[in-house]
This record gives sequence, C-alpha cells and structure tokens, in this order.
Amino acid sequence: MIKLTNILQESDLGLTYKKGKTVKVTHKKSGKELVIIDKPNVRKEYEKIGFFVEGSCGYGIDGEVGDEPAGPNLIKKKKKKVDEGILNEAKYKQTYKSITARDKDSRRIWGSQIGHPRVKVTSWSEIEKSGRMKTAYIKIEGDKDWVDAYKKIAFSGKGNFTDVVKSLKESVNERMDKRQGTETLKQLGGNKFIAMTGAKDFGVGPKGMSFKIGRNSKRVNYIRIDLKNDLYNMEFMWVSKRGVKVVKKVKGVYNDQLQKVFTKYTGMYTRL
Repeated sequence: MIKLTNILQESDLGLTYKKGKTVKVTHKKSGKELVIIDKPNVRKEYEKIGFFVEGSCGYGIDGEVGDEPAGPNLIKKKKKKVDEGILNEAKYKQTYKSITARDKDSRRIWGSQIGHPRVKVTSWSEIEKSGRMKTAYIKIEGDKDWVDAYKKIAFSGKGNFTDVVKSLKESVNERMDKRQGTETLKQLGGNKFIAMTGAKDFGVGPKGMSFKIGRNSKRVNYIRIDLKNDLYNMEFMWVSKRGVKVVKKVKGVYNDQLQKVFTKYTGMYTRL
C-alpha cells in the first residue's frame, strides 16, 4: 500500500485561495514562498512537502534546515554568507530535444571524466503525462569565469572541458582574485552600496571586478574596477545590443576615494 505522504504534492493542497488568517511559508531547499491558511493541520500538510513557516524551529540559511530558530543570529549568518558569496557566482542551462542528444553532448564535453572541474553539473528531463519524453537539460553552476567559458566553448560545440581549462589558465598574480574583489565591494559600501545602486551580476576576472548598476543620469550601466599596485583603475561603461561604449576611465584611485569617484561618474549615491 502506498502512503499518501509519498505522493502528496503542492498542487494537491489547494489551500492558498481560501479566506482567513494567513501565514507565509518557505520551501527548505528551493526557497519558494507561498501564503497559506494559518491552521495547524494546514501547516502540517505543507511541512510534508518541505514548506516551513519562517521563525519556526529548524529554519536555516538558504532554505536548509538548521538547528536554531530564526532570529538575529540567523540574519547575521545570512548577511555574512551574502557578502562572501555574492561575487563570481553564475549559472547556465542548456536545453536539448532529447535525452539522447543531452547524453551525447555530455560525453563530448566531459567524456568519462568523474566530476566536473570548477562547476556543479545537474542534468534532468521532462516527461509528458503520456510517458513521452519532452525536453532534457544540463545546468551548470559555479565560478562565473568558468560558467562563461563552458557556455562559450563547450556548449557552443567549439571544444570540451580540456579546452575550457586551457582558456582559463592565467597566473593568479595577473588578476584580481575573489578575496580582493570582496574587499573592493566592502570599500564601495557592501550591502548598502548594492541597495543604493541596484548593483548586480558581480564577477571577478582577468580585468578585475565587474558588475551592472541601475538607471542613472550619466548613462552608465556597467562598472569595471581593477587593482594595480595597490591603486584602483575604474571604467564606467554603457553596454547595449550595439556594443560597449567606455564613458570614462579613471586610473590611480585610492581605496577611500572609490565611493566619491563612483558617485561623480554615475550620479548615484552609495549611502544615505
């Protein structure tokens, strides 16, 4: 006999549209949020499929179940994790018409290699109700430079993982590393800077740290900051479908001048 808890799915519950007192629940792995009726029996059903009320015992960072209830301690841990992990993270998903095509491409890229250098690889497929295979996928997540290289070289059919590795063989001394990029972000203002400017898509590569920013009066939407001999070089650019236009280059910036120079050439304040 099959237990109902083994086949229960979110779509089977249908409880979010009823009237009454509600509460927000978050999935422990995906982070998806729902609003449900705030009743013990309703909470219990959602907990069976991984949704928990924030603040309940066992709520952890990034949806992972923890040993402590939500509170200031969790917020501090979350903020620290954001600061450490905001740089250099990216993901890419390749779509295939069949499982056969996906597996063939996977063998071409990685062969019999056990593991995938510098990226996390996930593959799956979708099946129609009739049982017919619909679509297959490969998703990679990890260091932005590596994800971009896989996308440009491996998934475009121009090479395999060996070619990806070769393309990224650069001396650590010739580029800003992740630690330096994190420190540069702190000099700009950290999370306050992100909130004030809409900065996103951070990455660290051979030319330094780069990121996008929100709308501003100076028509600048892309920033690149590199560290050379303890001084910063800053590039303010406008990136569009037509290409990249360098609006302004500033060299020899001290760390305590980063925010001032950023404001001057973007018109955006970095703090209240």
